[in-house]
Amino acid sequence: MKHIIPNIFSTIIVASALNTAGAILTESSLSFLGLGVRQPDSSWGSILKYAQGYIGNAHYLALFLEILILLTVLSFNVLGDVFRVAFEPKANND
Repeated sequence: MKHIIPNIFSTIIVASALNTAGAILTESSLSFLGLGVRQPDSSWGSILKYAQGYIGNAHYLALFLEILILLTVLSFNVLGDVFRVAFEPKANND
């Protein structure tokens, strides 16, 4: 255990950071389609679904939510890449 856990710790951290971005996209897309979180709980996908009704009058409502989802997913992907580079410095010497 003292040899295995330290060697897989970095892989687990990188994989969890990258999988979090995928989970956010999956949950928001399922909620947008009506298959995700039910009311009274809210999620970005369900809020985006209701903002779609106002797209003619207030397009910024949907745009703001789309940008937030994009920035959050991008942040988790960049964080996963930073962790990968930090924990595996030998891979950068290629």
